[in-house]
Amino acid sequence: MPRSKKSRSRRVHHINDINHNDTNITVQYKVVKPLTFTTNTLVLNVNPTLTDLSNTLATIYRQYRVTELSFTFQCSDVAGAYALAMQYVPQLGGNPSSLPTQLNEFEGPAIGYCETGRGREYTYRVPSHVLNAMGLNFYSTRVSVTPAQDPDVLTQGLMVFLTSTPATPIIAYMHVKYEFQTLEDPSFLAKLVNKDDQQKQQDQEVIVVPPSKTQGGELWH
Repeated sequence: MPRSKKSRSRRVHHINDINHNDTNITVQYKVVKPLTFTTNTLVLNVNPTLTDLSNTLATIYRQYRVTELSFTFQCSDVAGAYALAMQYVPQLGGNPSSLPTQLNEFEGPAIGYCETGRGREYTYRVPSHVLNAMGLNFYSTRVSVTPAQDPDVLTQGLMVFLTSTPATPIIAYMHVKYEFQTLEDPSFLAKLVNKDDQQKQQDQEVIVVPPSKTQGGELWH
């Protein structure tokens, strides 16, 4: 069967609703993410506090959004057997009133489940149509803003995990993609700072005028 002249690309790009320039940045990377349970349930805020790099970028850029998120588990019983259920919950302005305590409470389009002894690793990806179906285009990176600014929502969503054995350590291989943007142009601000520094340097310079000679050869001060 002959192939079509124009094959469709399966490559996934960033959301094309912003012009990428000096005011924004897109980063994607992988992180070894330990899941530390004190009870059977663990909640991770899907915001810049997920990783050290994103936490640093949040001090530079004003707004963020997560457009890709996944967790890979080895499902090894070397450290102990466990079963793990997970779900992504979009943030709607507040935390859930109660967290799930039973497996049958996990339902919806963004759930995952794995357990040791399955023979291979398990990767959970938050479905893009759930992760990107956000209430706002961007979310605030500022911990506290007075007065409140738009957007004033700090957390895009929640990752909820339920484990059968909280004492068993679970380590995830996390992949995340962030888009950060600021309301100011960093290059423009840098030019302003450099211009001020240059002006200060010029003001501090002392102009020395060498003495001139008269036609008669005497120095004229």
